Amino acid sequence: EIDMFALNMTVANWGISGWAPYLIVAVAMGLAGHRFNLPMTFRSCFYPILGQYTWGWIGDLIDGFAIVVTVAGVCTSLGLGAIQIVVGFQYLGWVKDDITQDEVSSVQNATIWVITVIATASVISGLNAGIRILSTIAFMLGMVLLFLVFVMDDTKYLLNLQVQEVGYYLQHSIFQLNFWTDAFGQIREGGG
Repeated sequence: EIDMFALNMTVANWGISGWAPYLIVAVAMGLAGHRFNLPMTFRSCFYPILGQYTWGWIGDLIDGFAIVVTVAGVCTSLGLGAIQIVVGFQYLGWVKDDITQDEVSSVQNATIWVITVIATASVISGLNAGIRILSTIAFMLGMVLLFLVFVMDDTKYLLNLQVQEVGYYLQHSIFQLNFWTDAFGQIREGGG
């Protein structure tokens, strides 16, 4: 049962409820861009509500907030990804396990720099060259990984687990898990 709960937490965070905020922004930005011929910025999403105030200081505040939040999200993902990559390097034996925390931090910083250089080169080269190539490589690697997992593992079990998880998600996640705060886990022994 703990396995199903762990899978359910993953699907809850990376499933429909995790992607819904992105969908709301995409629909609002698409509506503003195609219906009202506005630029694809966050302030344009608020044009139907704010009207002409969108182009004043309120719109500047909305765009500035969107930039800060986006940069914070990218930095968090990059930092957590670098930690996971370095642990993977240690598991593969490419980085020694018995190094100090300062040396681990240096390897993590180098990993972040390499990823940043690749991403910057991809963005500078434009949509039709760098980003397209990088996206195609990522998609192909994902499909190879998916194929290998299905072929090298018990396919019937994986498909059965997928059906069971979808049912468990629909039964528990949409309403129950979104409001779960582990309140009883916060009580100390003898409290409450």
